Amino acid sequence: MQFVPHDGILYIWMVLGIPGALAFWWLIGSAVALACRVVRSADRRLALFGTFVTCALLAYVIEGYYDFGLWWFRVAVLIGCLLGALEAASRELTATA
Repeated sequence: MQFVPHDGILYIWMVLGIPGALAFWWLIGSAVALACRVVRSADRRLALFGTFVTCALLAYVIEGYYDFGLWWFRVAVLIGCLLGALEAASRELTATA
């Protein structure tokens, strides 16, 4: 039987070790930084989308701290799609600037 704690953040550390935990936090941190850059956009739609992604990432981490949210594939696919759309929004900003 495999032990799975209800604290997803510590489970990432337990399974992936320190390099994996650092990579996870680097991914989350860089995504929040990019989303904050999009929030400061002059385009209201992109700014609203950046705000949504920032809130979604924070909710993902908070929910993952208390439950299995980091390991459910549906939530992971949604967050991955949001990160891809965030990168597209960032490229849209740099293309118009």
